[in-house]
Amino acid sequence: MICQDLCQVYLPEFTHFLWHELGHFYAVANERKKFYYFGGQISFPNEIRRTGYMVWNEFIAESIANYVSRRALNTNCQDITDPLCWYPVYNRVKKAIYYAYNTFFLSFDEYSLGQYFATILTDVEVKAFIDAAGKNELLEWDSRNWRNVPLHTNTIDPLALHTIPEQFSGLMLETKALLEKKLAEESFWNVEGKFLDELGSLISELNNQKGFFVLRQALNISENGKG
Repeated sequence: MICQDLCQVYLPEFTHFLWHELGHFYAVANERKKFYYFGGQISFPNEIRRTGYMVWNEFIAESIANYVSRRALNTNCQDITDPLCWYPVYNRVKKAIYYAYNTFFLSFDEYSLGQYFATILTDVEVKAFIDAAGKNELLEWDSRNWRNVPLHTNTIDPLALHTIPEQFSGLMLETKALLEKKLAEESFWNVEGKFLDELGSLISELNNQKGFFVLRQALNISENGKG
């Protein structure tokens, strides 16, 4: 985990990675009932709970890392409406959801889903970007007039849900709402089986829908090919 020759060049990235891994330890150590065994890559009788824990495990570690990063690096979001600031932030969101959807052929990637939801809910720069987009405060560069101008209303989807098939948006928003509610709790890092079951049910439904979606596409291509 520690590469001394990279630390000076990529110190912010390195420290964030370190805080993420320590976040796993902190979350596991504070589990009232031990769920960490669900992290093993084997089958369990309660696959829905295991699925929920796989997403939660990454979500909570990345959320803790984002919290520590904000405090340690004193992140400044005052210029988030400037395209030079929000373009790379938006690219982080799009990259996160890309891996969540495209890593596996027939399902979502639970690891990447946890990263995606932590990014949009706990990354301070991303949250500022989403807030500014919701208030129509984002700017874009006008090359003809050589200045920043207001971005046209409703021309950007700050959650980047438009980059995956539309049918998954509802479940993705339900999952976001569930995790937002969890984050509002005083000791949000403490997790219970009921919550993991609810989260796992949503993710399992996402996976089922993607599997059917991909198979339907394959059948349609096959039928069209015969024609």
